[in-house]
Amino acid sequence: MIFGTLREKLKKGTLLLDGAFGTYLAEKEAESGSPAHTGCMEYLSISSPKIVSEIHADYLVAGSDAVETNTFGGNILKLSEYGLSEEVYKINLTAVKLARKEADRFSSPEWPRYVIGAMGPTGKLPSSTDPALGEITYGELRGIFLDQARAIIDGGADAILVETGQDLLEMKAAINGAKLAAIEKKKDIVLMAHSTLSNNGRMLLGTEVSAFMAVMGNLGLDVIGLNCSTGPSEMEGSLEFLSSNAPCFVSCVPNAGLPVEENGKTVFPLSPEEMSGIMCKLAGQYRLDVIGGCCGTTPSHIKAIREKMEKYPKRDISPKSFFASSYKGFALDYKERPVKVGERMNTQGSRKMKDMLTGGDYDGIVELGKTQERQGSDMLDLCVALTERSTEQRDAVILTRRLAESVEVPLMIDSTDIDVMEQALECYPGTAFINSVNLEDGGEKAKKIFALAKEHGSFVVCLVIDEKGMARTVEKKVEVAGRIYKMAVEGYSLEPGRLVFDLLTFTLGTGEDEYKRSALDTIEAVRILKTKYPNVLTVLGVSNVSFGLSGSSRKVLNMAFLGEAVEAGLDMAIVNPAVYVPAEDIPEKERAIAENLILNKGPEALSDFVEYFSDKTAGGTSAKAGQKLQEELSIEEKISVCILSRNSSGILPLVDEALKIYSADAIITDILMETMKQAGEKLDKGEMVLPYVLQSAEVMKKAIEHLEGSLSGKKGPRRGKVLLATVEGDVHDIGKNLVKMLLVNNGFSVIDLGKQVPVERIIQEAIKEKPDAIGLSALLVSTSRHMKTCVMSLHKAGLDFPVMVGGAPINDNFAKDISRVDENSIYRGGVFYAKDAFTSLRIMKTLVEGGDKSRLLDEYQKKSLESSAAKESVSNAADR
Repeated sequence: MIFGTLREKLKKGTLLLDGAFGTYLAEKEAESGSPAHTGCMEYLSISSPKIVSEIHADYLVAGSDAVETNTFGGNILKLSEYGLSEEVYKINLTAVKLARKEADRFSSPEWPRYVIGAMGPTGKLPSSTDPALGEITYGELRGIFLDQARAIIDGGADAILVETGQDLLEMKAAINGAKLAAIEKKKDIVLMAHSTLSNNGRMLLGTEVSAFMAVMGNLGLDVIGLNCSTGPSEMEGSLEFLSSNAPCFVSCVPNAGLPVEENGKTVFPLSPEEMSGIMCKLAGQYRLDVIGGCCGTTPSHIKAIREKMEKYPKRDISPKSFFASSYKGFALDYKERPVKVGERMNTQGSRKMKDMLTGGDYDGIVELGKTQERQGSDMLDLCVALTERSTEQRDAVILTRRLAESVEVPLMIDSTDIDVMEQALECYPGTAFINSVNLEDGGEKAKKIFALAKEHGSFVVCLVIDEKGMARTVEKKVEVAGRIYKMAVEGYSLEPGRLVFDLLTFTLGTGEDEYKRSALDTIEAVRILKTKYPNVLTVLGVSNVSFGLSGSSRKVLNMAFLGEAVEAGLDMAIVNPAVYVPAEDIPEKERAIAENLILNKGPEALSDFVEYFSDKTAGGTSAKAGQKLQEELSIEEKISVCILSRNSSGILPLVDEALKIYSADAIITDILMETMKQAGEKLDKGEMVLPYVLQSAEVMKKAIEHLEGSLSGKKGPRRGKVLLATVEGDVHDIGKNLVKMLLVNNGFSVIDLGKQVPVERIIQEAIKEKPDAIGLSALLVSTSRHMKTCVMSLHKAGLDFPVMVGGAPINDNFAKDISRVDENSIYRGGVFYAKDAFTSLRIMKTLVEGGDKSRLLDEYQKKSLESSAAKESVSNAADR
């Protein structure tokens, strides 16, 4: 006979569970005078099946719609304490079949009865960093609960209930073990979860009901609620919260009051009449979907509840977006915009963070996280990728665990390595944000990350990057976002509210035409995306917009840009909370000049912005010096001042004057190039901003072009040829483009292969073009490894082109490390670290001019070998 399913029952009315098993069992045994059981209650299903069946029947007679199985401690960790580790499947299967038999015996078409497979805690606390309490992994727990859930499903349960939860991470493992079993068994089973709260309203490790709800809700459960520890009255505040916010059905299964001691016995004080009155009141007031009893409740309590129950109206379940740390849940719908993501714990953007991680200062990093929380961060971006060592996975696990215990705001796991993401998620109790996915490989990697997000209830930051690179126009940003949305929502059933789109922020500091509208386009893309997909979230890395500008101007531009983006619908911003100010608090004049640049109001917007802030930078700029071309200055000084003041109209007469004294070669080498060297030094010291330096380079280029006809022996400056490429897998090319601009303006011939360039093509083009050097760029730790591959490929091909490497994750030690082709040999062409565009210019000058190349290579070989010897010594010492 086919009865209505449990899922159908939950949709129509309130489900009444049974009462306690253990305390009622003890009461029955005492009344009957039967001997005490051996201590393993779950084994009674095999040793004394009759009494287990009687307990189920007693509750069904009393009016229960469903009974819980005698499998609460049926996991291998609990059963092994009784020497029953080999009996997990048998014990659970037998228990469920007993409950199934009784439920079917009492079922009718008018009143179907159901079986709820219970899975209780293991006694471990994986969220804890305590070596004893937390000595188990998420993966191990998931496997333990998977084994138990298989037997429960095979026994014929209608639902699996993870109950008396004390640790969010363990509950997450249990739920996902049950999900895997249901998939494996091809069974549509109702999933339920109950946490247990102490009198202070928190779980054992301090988790509030808001965090429990957020995590379980994002895992897609059918029912979430509370059981055990307290009586129904003590649960009311938490029930009110769940009733108002839970994205699914809500349950309440309390004890029969707070236990007290009477004559040496534990007694639960609420009588059937008292408890039924409270439970029915709560069910009606908060429209509870499932009610029942835990410790101290008996068939008499259940019978009294059944007699008082009415047909309560169902709750209106409206989707709400919650995220959570280990301790607290936060409603995104009610968070003030922008939600601030602290950016200071990212090794790719914070020197302090990188130094602390390199030095193993985990305590300092945790304190940095606490500081950002105090400064107003709503979550913390954590990136631990280093080029100096391959320890990202280890560091991510250590810091995720420690921060989960130490801060009350959630974490954003920032990595390009899926294994790092997975390991971090497996030790994080809350709803982490995964940063990030994109479509640069067509979406294969994104699919794996969406699967991780589905398993862990995570949010996902989605970058609008596809196979052709970073989306720059409004149309392209929205189009790529749409592809990602479809993949996540339709392919992986992720709720739109868990997708966080990063529509990309580019610097306005270069003055290049292709970036002049970049801020405006990003803002407009935010506006369109929020209209097209109103439930998704948006985020921006704000400080990118001001890259290359002076310190004082950056804060103003960042906050003005953020204000415009928030007005367009931006939800989240990755910022330094210590310098965050609302846009309306920026002085009117400063905000207006910043908005001119952001909104691209006129060709002089950048120069006006930079000029306005020039007097506010440490040491100022060279603008004033350009106004003081006094007669007492030498011609060399006049040219230098003209270039540094970006005086394009005044340079040619000065160059003609200099030609009366110096050769064209000398002017280029000794005056123009030396002046640009000064500009680079000023940039390093913060005395000059990037747009000014680029403008100075344009003035110098004009001077060089004017001198071409006067050069000795040949047309054009005596410069070399450079082959540039952003390595395979990397679509970030702003740094490479700056290098190209500076080299071209200084007379070098540049062959730009673009971005995502395979090593094979770099080698082919190098053989064909025979450049004086190869320049490789990467922004990501994961893609920088291709630089090593390139160096090894050049070595194996017998080539000796010098290689320059640069980008955010690159440093001098990395360059030395990848130059080592075997234990005793260094790549003979040399691998040189260019920390910025001006360093690449200095390297190229040294490589192509005079006899300096041989000296540079000799010094390079010596330093690299010394570095390798030092590393070998340290390694040997460590081995000893």
